[in-house]
Amino acid sequence: MVANPGCYPTGALLAIAPLLAEGLIETDSIIVNAVTGASGAGKNPSSKFHFPNMNENLFAYGIGTHRHMPEMEQIASQIAGADVQILFQPHAGPFDRGILSTVYCRPKSKVDSKQLAKLYEDFYAEEPFVQIRKDAPGVKDVAGTNYCHLFATYVKGKIVSFSAIDNLVKGASGQAIQNMNIVFGLEETMGLL
Repeated sequence: MVANPGCYPTGALLAIAPLLAEGLIETDSIIVNAVTGASGAGKNPSSKFHFPNMNENLFAYGIGTHRHMPEMEQIASQIAGADVQILFQPHAGPFDRGILSTVYCRPKSKVDSKQLAKLYEDFYAEEPFVQIRKDAPGVKDVAGTNYCHLFATYVKGKIVSFSAIDNLVKGASGQAIQNMNIVFGLEETMGLL
């Protein structure tokens, strides 16, 4: 059996996996702030996510209770080999598809943006659907694709990592196809490029 990861955890965890794996950040104070489009609201109709309420609007939801927060903490803890505490706050914005995540972390020691770029490039060198950028990504950059675009930088004593995914592809069906390909020994990119 394969448990396909949730869309929010995919964006957030890809943004911080290199930092956790290398033990570069404090694990008790990670903040994930993410915005999804209207398609991230799920299948159940809701007046809050109805177009007239979504249009020209941006709002937080699931404050302190979002179902993906435990999943993020579980997988982050496995990557770090230690207990990881994540404060996750989702928002919904007036666009169709995609998730933009901004993750704030406290480094254990001084690091600069060039070191972070190299760390991410090396960590994801063999991953066909993860692309490291030289600036912060946007959701239109990945719309309709199975890619995750990442950018990490050092700002005012914090590591800030950005990720953009299409929640309907990389955050759902495309990722499921990618996982199926791996399980059946097929080329990981089959049907996705």
